[in-house]
Amino acid sequence: MNKKEKIIIAISIIIGLLFTITFISLLNYPSEKKSENKNVILWDYEIEYKNKIGAYSKPQEGYIYAVVTIRIVNNHNKESISTNAWNWYLYVDNIRYAHHSVTYADEIGHQAVDVLPGGDFTTKIVFEVPYDTLYTTNIYLKYEEYIYFTDMVIDEGLLPP
Repeated sequence: MNKKEKIIIAISIIIGLLFTITFISLLNYPSEKKSENKNVILWDYEIEYKNKIGAYSKPQEGYIYAVVTIRIVNNHNKESISTNAWNWYLYVDNIRYAHHSVTYADEIGHQAVDVLPGGDFTTKIVFEVPYDTLYTTNIYLKYEEYIYFTDMVIDEGLLPP
């Protein structure tokens, strides 16, 4: 074997080792989705529309109740998040709606709690919105408090379909 062949074999072995090391390190590297869920507050919501809550609560004419189920999973290492209805707003076609007093009806079961790090909690909040809301796609829920959580991430997989 001449010198040129030895150099080619040595280079081939080095390239093979580099490829193997790179491949093994990629296998051991945590996926981006897993790392996204560390040190953040995950949340999801779904909306159910009702014409009546309990025996007596009906929305005003031309309106409907939007019953929003919210689930919060707090993976943050320091911050807590409140389920207090005063901190959550429903936006419909660029109009901001605050919660309705029927949120506190027994049939809804709303609980205002602070979800501490490691906590997982589900509750409901009711909003009275125009009946046409049933036909809009421009609707979303937003958490607003004096502290703005830049590390709150919506996770559409938290609530069952």
